Amino acid sequence: MNKKLLKQWVCLALTFVCVFTGLVVNENVAGAAYDKEELKNANIGDTVIFGNYTYKDSYHNRDRENRDMEWIVIDKKDKKLLIISKYILEKSGYFGQLCDVPWKYCSIRGWLNKDFIKSAFTKEERGMIIKIKVRNKKNEKYGTGDGRATKDRVFLLSLDEADKYFSLNEERKANYIDGYCGWWWLRSRGSAGLSGQNTYVDSQGSVNYEGEFVSESLGIRPALWVDISGL
Repeated sequence: MNKKLLKQWVCLALTFVCVFTGLVVNENVAGAAYDKEELKNANIGDTVIFGNYTYKDSYHNRDRENRDMEWIVIDKKDKKLLIISKYILEKSGYFGQLCDVPWKYCSIRGWLNKDFIKSAFTKEERGMIIKIKVRNKKNEKYGTGDGRATKDRVFLLSLDEADKYFSLNEERKANYIDGYCGWWWLRSRGSAGLSGQNTYVDSQGSVNYEGEFVSESLGIRPALWVDISGL
């Protein structure tokens, strides 16, 4: 066997081994995007990597390729981390039409727990995301409730959580990936009436209790609990 033919056989053999042992570079890049030690040792206020996503900028243009997702740790309990996306990931209406809609039936909730969770996380990462009971307290300023609790793996913060986990407006502010500040949705209802308004955080980090029309496009900052007990 001449050297050229031998080289071709070696290349084919290596390709076969790589494909069937998961060692192809592209497969490694598409693997779980997190650092075990970073997550295990993370504390409130730290930034961690978990999952990857093709972000949208403030002009609604999508990134050309996936980026590792950066999250801010806002709570830590019994080997569990509550994290919120550092950047605004998407821009969308809370619901597709102008009406009074609770968190349970809003479009964003369905998207976060179906399309988003499948596209942003590997099977391994999804296994670390905890399904929790999401309780929705009343908007005390306007007396508007938000229906029964739901069970979700990914969610938006509520009015009380936005106040609880961020003590300053500056901490609450969020940018798109291109650096521009934006408004981002909370899951609590806004002022009463059939006009359909939902609460949000504005570009200065202030919580708006009256709310914006649910059909308007505002930013989305997902939050979720991660189980780090197996790391």
